[in-house]
Amino acid sequence: MEYATRQDGKVTVIELSGEIDVSCAPQLKALLQGLMDEEKNQLLVDLTQVPFMDSTALGIFISAFKRTRQVGGGVKFANPQADLRKVFSLTQTDKLLTIFDSVDEGLRSF
Repeated sequence: MEYATRQDGKVTVIELSGEIDVSCAPQLKALLQGLMDEEKNQLLVDLTQVPFMDSTALGIFISAFKRTRQVGGGVKFANPQADLRKVFSLTQTDKLLTIFDSVDEGLRSF
């Protein structure tokens, strides 16, 4: 997994790339934790370049979602590929998490 972050107004866009699984879970958790520790609680995760994600990653995202909501923020997701959309659907996390078709659409939602 590789990542880049950028600010778009009050929203921090996290551009992820590569597979996200148990092997990179500590890196993902540290990234999100670090941003939240800096009080960056409006997060948009760009999944455009992520072909695979396992349940470990999903758990980390849900934890971040819960933590940011406690302080009036949020974690939203943009542009997941078909396989990732299936993961969100099968786990029914698409009913909890907000998922957009594009980064621009996600940014407008904050």
